[in-house]
Amino acid sequence: MRIAFTRRKDATYIDGVNRFVYTLAAGLERLGHEVFIVSHTAEDREAAARVFGPKAREVIALAKKHRGWLGMALDWWLKGGRLLRRLGAEAAVVNGVIPLRFKPKVAVNHGVFKVGLIGKFAAPLYRQYNEVVCVSHKLVRELEALGIRCSEIIPIPIEVARYRARPLEERERLILHVGTRPVKRADISIEAVKELRRRGHNVRLVVAGPPNPQLPRLEHVEYKFGELAELYSRALALILPSEYEALPYVALEAQASGTPVVVSDAVPEEAVVNGVTGIVVRSRDPRAYADALERLMTDEGLWRRMSAAALEHAKKYDVEAVARRWDELLSRF
Repeated sequence: MRIAFTRRKDATYIDGVNRFVYTLAAGLERLGHEVFIVSHTAEDREAAARVFGPKAREVIALAKKHRGWLGMALDWWLKGGRLLRRLGAEAAVVNGVIPLRFKPKVAVNHGVFKVGLIGKFAAPLYRQYNEVVCVSHKLVRELEALGIRCSEIIPIPIEVARYRARPLEERERLILHVGTRPVKRADISIEAVKELRRRGHNVRLVVAGPPNPQLPRLEHVEYKFGELAELYSRALALILPSEYEALPYVALEAQASGTPVVVSDAVPEEAVVNGVTGIVVRSRDPRAYADALERLMTDEGLWRRMSAAALEHAKKYDVEAVARRWDELLSRF
């Protein structure tokens, strides 16, 4: 089958939704499908190719520049379906619901979207799709509250083989936080590690993500932007005190690296098995995160058990298994 993957705005942004697009596209291609990617704009194909691979250089842009929500919606409505038909698409997997005059089409919801023109008319837009896929049970509940029904729950895929699980003896005294947008709450992670240092633990924090001048520059905090696989395998733990998550790639990728995770209760229940693959903190108090991290740092047996369980848990999200579920869904058309 010739499948079009669409991204509402830009398929060259470095974010979790585009990681989903490129990872699943690769998985479906291994099953014999032909996949191409279309987005409204494509501002930096080369930057995306460095992160997602050479397929990012092939992204097809509907427009030369972003024209705001109304302009983007009109472009998809007037030109999107025509372009997909001209490219020979037999089905469309749509990431970020859009007014698209094309069928069959499957909408993938990666998180509740309540702003802008498309957010305002999300429910009637979703009703125009053959199927609506949610990536977590949490999203099913959130969308139901908005009058939108998910027909399938299929999680995000990860390339488990890309990640290396180092033994505890090869790990550094390092805690990893991924994400610099305010919703990721790097400030809590910074304060939690400060608290650990006050308690006498010689540990440092790496904050991975695009530069954010609002975050403090401190001796024990290092900022990085780039490939995460090596950081996952060097860290003792991942800390993720986010205010909102639909199904975070970083939690699954860390577990695929055998790295226990300490997360907020905003992370969906299927991402982390509390007390088994990591620790869920039901607070925004940095001291509560410090307590959880301290347990992992001081109890070698607990760390090893969680590391082994995390490796097994991550296998459920391997791209091969997830792509087969998408293959079954698309075979209905």
